[in-house]
Amino acid sequence: MKFVKHIILSIAGIFVFGLIMNFIIKRIALKDFKIKADKTILVFGDSHAECNFYDEGNEIQNFGVRSEAPNFTLLKAQHLLKPNSNQKIVMTLSPHNISNWREKQYYEQDSSAGMISKYWSLIGHRYLLNNYSSLPVKTRALLHLKKVTGAPNIESSFLVKNNFKGGFYRDKDTTILSSKFVKKSFQRHFGDENFNNKNIELSSEKFKKYFIELIDFTTSTNEEVIIIGTPVHEKYLSLLSQEQYGDYKLFLSQLQEEFPKIQILDYTELSIPDNFYLDSDHLNFEGAKYFTELVIEEINN
Repeated sequence: MKFVKHIILSIAGIFVFGLIMNFIIKRIALKDFKIKADKTILVFGDSHAECNFYDEGNEIQNFGVRSEAPNFTLLKAQHLLKPNSNQKIVMTLSPHNISNWREKQYYEQDSSAGMISKYWSLIGHRYLLNNYSSLPVKTRALLHLKKVTGAPNIESSFLVKNNFKGGFYRDKDTTILSSKFVKKSFQRHFGDENFNNKNIELSSEKFKKYFIELIDFTTSTNEEVIIIGTPVHEKYLSLLSQEQYGDYKLFLSQLQEEFPKIQILDYTELSIPDNFYLDSDHLNFEGAKYFTELVIEEINN
């Protein structure tokens, strides 16, 4: 009987400890996870937001996080944005964001589990539980573990601060634009089977749906929403089939038709010097400063 009582008390202790730790970590994280009063342009997206926009000494606040899928960006936006706010909202979009391969990674390789670890203490689990059936198996297990114990991950991503903006740690290294490295980047986004395969499904309808939901939400809270097609090096772009690139362009057109008030600025084919690139589809520090100034001027005009 004492043994059973000990087990029950241990489980209860773990549960209480988890709740307390989750509360503490959330308070620490939310200290920096908020919109700054002097920022009028908020940038959301994955590494193409995180890396391509410089947010020191200007009106931009960068909420981009690498590998972020549109449904997680929606979580973040729902947490941060309030109705009738006057900030301009920028959403980045690149051809790989809607690739079928990325959906395959998300559901079959279960890459979303890591993203939930990053967001758990910031946002909570209500949205995730409501969308339980769409989550991969490993992610579901992680979700339930965190629901019971709190299980916070104490890492820098909780503070929404990082050292990736502008890719300053690899400044002006053009060797990463060799055909070998460009091909690796492409395969990471589209998979090996996309090379010379005309029969493969071009894009993810689920990820398109997530992105549409994201735009639908942001247009309900903010009057100015801008979609930015981020720069891609010509070597990377040349690996995309006409069908793949055409599907991306068509999606941009569909977004404009469905949401006529949004602004779309497509810089996918922007011609910039090689030494502005971090790799074939991200900018380095100098490139980010150049691109940020270009976008701010365009938006404000």
